[in-house]
Amino acid sequence: MWLFDVLSAIAFEDDDPLTFEERKGAGAEASDSVFEEEEKITTEEETTTIKTVIEDGKAKASESVVSKKLQATKTTMTQHGFVGSILNCCHCLATCCLFTYVLCPPVPSCIIRKVAFRPPKQGESYKLIVKDKNGKEKYVGSARAASKYSSLQIEPILLEQRQHPAHFLRCFMQPVDGFIVKSKSGNSLVCAHFKNKYTNLRTTKIYNNKVAIFAQPNSSDIGHFMQPFIVSFRDFAHSIGIDLYGFDYSGYGRSGGTASEQNAYDDIESVFSEIVKRRGSEIEILLIGFSIGTTAVIDLASKKPKNLFGVVLIAPFTSGVRLLKNAPRLEKTPWYDCFESYTKISHVEVPVLVCHGTEDSMIPLLHGQVLYERAPQKVDPVIVDGANHVSILQSQHVHLAIRLFVAKQLQNPSSPLKEASTINNRSDSNSEEEK
Repeated sequence: MWLFDVLSAIAFEDDDPLTFEERKGAGAEASDSVFEEEEKITTEEETTTIKTVIEDGKAKASESVVSKKLQATKTTMTQHGFVGSILNCCHCLATCCLFTYVLCPPVPSCIIRKVAFRPPKQGESYKLIVKDKNGKEKYVGSARAASKYSSLQIEPILLEQRQHPAHFLRCFMQPVDGFIVKSKSGNSLVCAHFKNKYTNLRTTKIYNNKVAIFAQPNSSDIGHFMQPFIVSFRDFAHSIGIDLYGFDYSGYGRSGGTASEQNAYDDIESVFSEIVKRRGSEIEILLIGFSIGTTAVIDLASKKPKNLFGVVLIAPFTSGVRLLKNAPRLEKTPWYDCFESYTKISHVEVPVLVCHGTEDSMIPLLHGQVLYERAPQKVDPVIVDGANHVSILQSQHVHLAIRLFVAKQLQNPSSPLKEASTINNRSDSNSEEEK
């Protein structure tokens, strides 16, 4: 209410230049004018004229005061009409918000959806190619339509026109295999499979049982990470040495539904379960999150899924309120907070790698530091000097760190892959002894 009082004082403050005597009213000003006229008339012969002047003076004074008042009111309305309109709008908005909040309790989630999520224009970055019963390829417009077909390919659309040879663009703009996932919230999600081209090499066969799921940042979809002029999902898979799966959240790209915090959590959990179903129960999965994608990764990792072996957080933040207040170490979590990774990170039981840039103005480095400190199983973080919120993903230091992170997990005794190799080594040694 203090703000309303201040604005009201400003709106109704009178800047009228009239003097105190002029504010008394028409009668007072008429008498003042009469006194002035009487001082000017000194002869008794003009008594009749004086009476006439008095009456005329009263009328003229009244008209003068009224005109001044009207002019002052007009000036005040001109000067403060905008502030008054703002006050009226504030009253209306406050009333509407109150009734909306009382009648519709989930309104905070609607606000989060509008403010936090900014999906790109649908269909601007990639197309969905399916095959009908006759083997003929055709385009479909949504994940729901593509779910009716057994074969799916994702074809990128060039977003930035540059002077490059056509064969160069064709080399980098090749379609990739995809599939549709039905999320827990009932939305159809587009998923893409980016294969590591070095899979068949002898030195990389140890990575065959490991894959990664990438939870992307805001204002992007799968097609944005298939462009030839940036670090794409394809390049990322080659750099870290394992297959990579990318997906679009609900409301992003060609996926159905609407973007929301809970839908993002349901989406990544459904994609995780689908990959385990497709690759087998022995598959080991690395979760990689970038920016807002780190919140979905931490939420899923805190639920302790069976096939998870590690978490990578690139430019993470502690929570929505802590980010807005620039207070990453805020201990008490407000009830209206969102993307609450500050508390969830303490329930993650797999190794966590944090990567952050020193020049990140969107999400300060301190957020990554706090999450690193609160992670039960942490590895040495990667702090890229001079990297901002965009260039951090393009840093070769980050790619190399993730590759080493994956390799280090092969030495983890609790890893199913390590246990399997140990059993094989024991069987080989026993066979040699029998010989």
